[in-house]
Amino acid sequence: MKFGRSYAWLDLPTLDDFLKAVAGKVDLYFDAKAIAPEALNAALERHGVVERTVVYGSPAYLARLKASIRRSVCWRRWDRQRRLKPSRVS
Repeated sequence: MKFGRSYAWLDLPTLDDFLKAVAGKVDLYFDAKAIAPEALNAALERHGVVERTVVYGSPAYLARLKASIRRSVCWRRWDRQRRLKPSRVS
């Protein structure tokens, strides 16, 4: 972190700490680089935020992430009026 020595004493929250603090309050966007897709999905499921999360990653990463998601999860897609519509994973 490049915030200077005056902030060196601060600890960064863990992913679980962060998700606990924001669950149900905000939508999330993850640019996933240093976490296994299965671990990310497990954390998102633990905190009930899977349906409020967008994940950016390589096609291979996203395929692994999708494979780890429970089938009852509701995916969202755009309709012709650019509104989000729910649809079920088959």
